[in-house]
Amino acid sequence: MTHVSHADTVRAILYFIGQGHSPEQILAEDPDIDADDIRAAAMEGLRALEEERVPGRPETREERIARVRQKHPHAFLPWSPNEDAELIEEFKHGATVAALSRAFGRPSGGIRMRLDKLGIDPRRGKETD
Repeated sequence: MTHVSHADTVRAILYFIGQGHSPEQILAEDPDIDADDIRAAAMEGLRALEEERVPGRPETREERIARVRQKHPHAFLPWSPNEDAELIEEFKHGATVAALSRAFGRPSGGIRMRLDKLGIDPRRGKETD
């Protein structure tokens, strides 16, 4: 019989939860796991997150990029010429900064900065000097 470590059990449970499995599904699929294991895995995951946060320590660039990319997958990535052309076209046809943010997977601030860099005032949609 193979021994599975507590850490492996916790990782497996958190992985399955992250994949959208409910605790009930996990319990039904693995008879070696019980409700206490799922609660313990959740608490360990929470503890790990809390340990990452050190009060008063500023967020590193890598941490900020990872956090922002959770919501905006293309944040901080270079823009291609095709993306620039599409951005200009969509904006000139009335797309809002919020809509462009969703479409391009980038934060609203990134959209405004790119429009400005391309010579378009994001507040008015007119070319800048």
